Amino acid sequence: MDKLVAFVAHSFDPKDEQKLEPILRFLDSLRGVGFVWQRAERAEVESVSTKVRRMIDDSDVFVGILTARHPSYRIKGGIKDAFKVLWGRLAPVTWTAPPWIVQESGYALKGGKHLILFREPEVEIPGLQADLEYIEYIWSDPSIAFRRVNEMLVGLIGKRAGVAVETVVNTSPASTDQAPQPPTTAMEPQESVADEMDIGQCHLEMTIAFEAKDLERAGEHYERGLALVKEQRPDLELNWQAIYQRQRFATGQADALEELKRLQAANPANAFIAGSIGMCFAVFDENEDAASQFKIAASLAKEGLAVDYSVRAANHFKKAKRHKDAEQILLESLLQAPSDKRGNILQSLYEVLTDEGETYQASGIAEFALHENPGQHSLRFDVGLNYHRAGLQELFLYHFKLLTERDPLNSGALHNLALAYSECELPILSASHYKRAFELGNTLAANNLGFKYLDCGFADEAAGLLREALDEENCAPEVSNCLAAVEQRRVDETKIENSKTEETKKHREFLISLGRGYLSPATPPLEGKWKFHFAELDFKFALGKLEGAGQTTVEIEEPRLDLSGLGGLSGGPKDTSPKRTKTEKFRFSGEVVGRACKFVIEKTVPLNRLAFALLGGNSSDTEGFIVFAEDGRSAEVLELKEKKPQEYYGISKIQP
Repeated sequence: MDKLVAFVAHSFDPKDEQKLEPILRFLDSLRGVGFVWQRAERAEVESVSTKVRRMIDDSDVFVGILTARHPSYRIKGGIKDAFKVLWGRLAPVTWTAPPWIVQESGYALKGGKHLILFREPEVEIPGLQADLEYIEYIWSDPSIAFRRVNEMLVGLIGKRAGVAVETVVNTSPASTDQAPQPPTTAMEPQESVADEMDIGQCHLEMTIAFEAKDLERAGEHYERGLALVKEQRPDLELNWQAIYQRQRFATGQADALEELKRLQAANPANAFIAGSIGMCFAVFDENEDAASQFKIAASLAKEGLAVDYSVRAANHFKKAKRHKDAEQILLESLLQAPSDKRGNILQSLYEVLTDEGETYQASGIAEFALHENPGQHSLRFDVGLNYHRAGLQELFLYHFKLLTERDPLNSGALHNLALAYSECELPILSASHYKRAFELGNTLAANNLGFKYLDCGFADEAAGLLREALDEENCAPEVSNCLAAVEQRRVDETKIENSKTEETKKHREFLISLGRGYLSPATPPLEGKWKFHFAELDFKFALGKLEGAGQTTVEIEEPRLDLSGLGGLSGGPKDTSPKRTKTEKFRFSGEVVGRACKFVIEKTVPLNRLAFALLGGNSSDTEGFIVFAEDGRSAEVLELKEKKPQEYYGISKIQP
């Protein structure tokens, strides 16, 4: 079945969300003829990245939403008008659109794509030098714009009777609901049947009427569509009714939710109705109710759709701060998910664990997902930034170096790589990458580069100046020495970079193992005596809790009082301090998921008699993670210090 693929570009400014919502809801309604969302990466903002160009190349239609970004003033009165601008008393004459949307529009135009360009009034587009038709978009009354777009799309769809419309959205990186959207129209399951285009057209007309708040006209299109559905696809009649009630609810008709609940009570095995109720609750951030309905839909839907509903349920459990419920449903989904859905589930699980503050488990899931599919650039971008926030700068460096190697024109990734070099105390590499990011249009890089130059980053400029000095007669010998020092520092920094990469490799390998262990469907037998390098611990395991205890003896010295300064009271040589043994006690507690364990070990430290009498003992805690082997006979341990990797070692079971 052919597809009519649309690429959508719009602003990512939170202030534009209210303007964008009607268009995005309208585009979302095109699920009636097949529709899928895909979120853009942060690095794709403000530049036509390689990935964006590829997405446009693969599209048939480019939809650009040109909202007002920066004001443009016409100053006639010199300094007086200039002060009016500063004081906010001079009104802008025109506005500019987000520049990357103009660039992407030009690229799409060059590629011969169909262009649909929404434009707010008074937005100037000087960069597109073609005879283009713009659709004036007034977000408070979008019905006229939607009618025109509907005519365009129906015309294009008519050329390919029975096609599906797939939309790829270049949208805000601030979006939090990035899960694949379950089908929301009567065209489930999606099939290519030419005479069903009338059903799709009824759905478009009904949606446009709802957007215009014309409930009477929407009802007319619903009845016409219902008759067609009964005639052509009677198996989808309940879905059509659910769509109508869900759209009524979205326009403020509160009784529509009760109608959906009555439909659900009469048809409890229909997944689509449950999903529609979930969407109604989601509109008002009733996240627990939304999650419960999506969970019901997942239990009723077919395999692929069940996964989509499960991801939606998990996202709303996350918003409701019910992270364990979100984890559980995602882990269960992973066991039955087809291979093409695993990436979405793993990314959602990563986001849940990150939101919960479980940095290491989240990193383990992300590294495992990237190990399975290294091409998930959006996930790599996110996990790299999270490593930066967690202070794990070598891993931050590792991932953004990979991103820029695959896409050297990605200015956002280059900027972050420069920051990573800076955090790893590699100032020359940092400065050169800031410079390259700035050349590609990243203005934030220019700001950071300015400070780098002030601090220590003059390597390229210094080298050029020194080479120019070498051409002068009677050049001082110190010049060549300094030039050699500049080049040596480059070499030294590259060696340090390579060393940090090797250190990072071991940590990534453990994180991959941690992620694989976390996702393991079974926990091996853990009870028995385990040998650590400091003691042997007896483990007991029940209901996901691993408890253990052990002890060892250590030899300590107890210092004598020095009486040599009391006038001959100590006639002979000083006695050496006596040695004796004391027992160090260890108590282990951990939470186990699959084969992964997050643990704390409390160690009681022996003190001398006086200190023990005064303080009653001393203890310290060690935190970390264990990944047990599948046979439950050995394991790898990571101990942390101040939340950062401190020591890796192996342990083994010595008694069952």
